[in-house]
Amino acid sequence: MFTSPNVRTRRRVVGGRALGGEQQHSQRQSQEYSQEYSQEALSEASQEQTSVISYNDDDMELTQEPASEGEHTLLRGDRHAVFEVGAMPPAARQLLASSDEVSCGVSDEARFAFVATASTCVVWSFAAGSSAAVHRLAMPDASEGAGAPSVALVAGVGVGDVGVVAVSGLGHVRYWDRVVFGLGGASQFHSTALALSPTDRCEQIVEASAGLLVVATRSGAVYQLTLLTAQGAAGLDARALSRTAGSRGGVLSRMASLLGGAAGEGGSDDQLVSIARGGRTEIRHSREVYTLTRSRLAKWVVSSAHPERLAYSADLRQMLADSVAQALRSDAELHFHDVAAAGSDVCVLFSAGPSLVVATLRAAHVVSEPSVTGLTLLRYTAPHSLPQSGSGRPRLVIPAGGPIMFVTFDQTVVAAALPALGSSFEEAVKLRYGDCVLAATAIDDQQAESCILLACRRAGILRMAATARQVPDSRMVDADTRIGRPQQEQIEQAVFFGSDAARNPLAFAITSDAPGLDAPLQAAALRVSHAILDGSSRFVADRLDIGALLRERLRRAHAVAQALTDNGLTDKLSPAA
Repeated sequence: MFTSPNVRTRRRVVGGRALGGEQQHSQRQSQEYSQEYSQEALSEASQEQTSVISYNDDDMELTQEPASEGEHTLLRGDRHAVFEVGAMPPAARQLLASSDEVSCGVSDEARFAFVATASTCVVWSFAAGSSAAVHRLAMPDASEGAGAPSVALVAGVGVGDVGVVAVSGLGHVRYWDRVVFGLGGASQFHSTALALSPTDRCEQIVEASAGLLVVATRSGAVYQLTLLTAQGAAGLDARALSRTAGSRGGVLSRMASLLGGAAGEGGSDDQLVSIARGGRTEIRHSREVYTLTRSRLAKWVVSSAHPERLAYSADLRQMLADSVAQALRSDAELHFHDVAAAGSDVCVLFSAGPSLVVATLRAAHVVSEPSVTGLTLLRYTAPHSLPQSGSGRPRLVIPAGGPIMFVTFDQTVVAAALPALGSSFEEAVKLRYGDCVLAATAIDDQQAESCILLACRRAGILRMAATARQVPDSRMVDADTRIGRPQQEQIEQAVFFGSDAARNPLAFAITSDAPGLDAPLQAAALRVSHAILDGSSRFVADRLDIGALLRERLRRAHAVAQALTDNGLTDKLSPAA
């Protein structure tokens, strides 16, 4: 079910102010969208009650509940929704405009976000709205052409604070243990350097567990960063993880060698694609970490208290070859894009020709190589070839291990069900022209639905929620009302959420594949229009002022025709319609 957008009841102190669900969110999302939106339209929009969908667990009837303050509803469908959480501050926009090489991230746990170039990183609390303070940090190796560093947001030493770890391409590391309340300011940090080979570069960083991070290089080498000393104070220690099954690896690594899970190196042209945090292990203070290269998938077990262990390094191409050939009836070359944990399973996003596929892998034992248990073929087709590395590659995010996964592209986010759910659910949300997705992270503390946070160049910070539960809608009981159901939802979203283009950063498209008149589209348009005029639409709020209510219905009815015109679909309807 869709719950109220502000799902957290705990309060956070940021910049000396207590932040909670009662904090008023700024009406202005960004300068680009707010300048074109008239004061009169803002006044009218403020009077409309924003709501989100939820389901009553007892009778499974569709209900409406008001959205709490702090988020603005941008889209609401039967099984997915998008909310505006916060805007990009001017300092972050300036950095985005100043360089083509930037890194960006958002942390749901810390409620902070960052934008970084080779020289500067700005960090702010998106939960604080327009009043958020922006903190500037000097990056290591700030020379021109150094490239954007790999940055991770971690828990700060104090309550309401945030820590920042930045790793340059050359392997120089800086760690600020408190950014908001640090007495030494931005100049107070811990530093160290990774022992890289002359031709290698650091490319990605992931927080494995509290105080423990893993850095991966272009060649696939892995380093461990520990942020706490033996006495529990803030510090910084770095070392390379050993791929050999020696004394440091312990019994588990030697078992991996005997069972075929020992380290295996890719070819000289093998390069890192992605790194992802996995699940906890039976060993205390230990966590799984996956590294994906262009040919191999490896699983590490890392810990701040125990030696690291390489569980396996598997030839992923060979593992997927038979399954892909059978499912797609194609021998197209496989291109890997991302990896993510799904509970005890691991999922790999890859493309085979024009097809986008998510493979689900499962290992019988902790040290044995996994096998393919399912393939999910996405209906979404990318408009161009997809890179395997860099900021433009597709990303796979699986909140709380499933059952919904999200795949992010430059301008599109796709939500789909994992194979274990046995559902064909898939929905795509697209940003308007000129915007793009910079980063995405999972929200792992929600149970009612699967949610992610998105950092976008213009739209700012968004939250997308999805549920795979079937919608018990009385309009779908008979066959007639099933006709044009997908188009009906497209029209409803375009009319009720996409009509104010100056405020909404999402693109709302209505599609039709019919060569001539489209009967399902026509039926959908008429149903939406009738529901608006007779007051049965779930999106039209009741008003005490009859005149205002009639004007609202008329405006929405006109918006149906305008949406069809904007999408070039008027020739798909009969003159009578």
